[in-house]
Amino acid sequence: MYANGTSIIFEERNNNVIYYIRNSVEDLLGIKYNNNIYYYVKNLQNDIISIKDSDFKNKVCQSVK
Repeated sequence: MYANGTSIIFEERNNNVIYYIRNSVEDLLGIKYNNNIYYYVKNLQNDIISIKDSDFKNKVCQSVK
């Protein structure tokens, strides 16, 4: 794991590198994994509720019961 202060920049897991994408105020926006970019969709409480690929197709969605 490689960090800049309290923010993780990237980490290696099982020979794969995960880069964390942040904006200028260090909010987490998404990740780059295996040369693919994934974006986080957040609700008003800043919870990640969905992950979209670079074509903005859902990859992971949180379901509410």
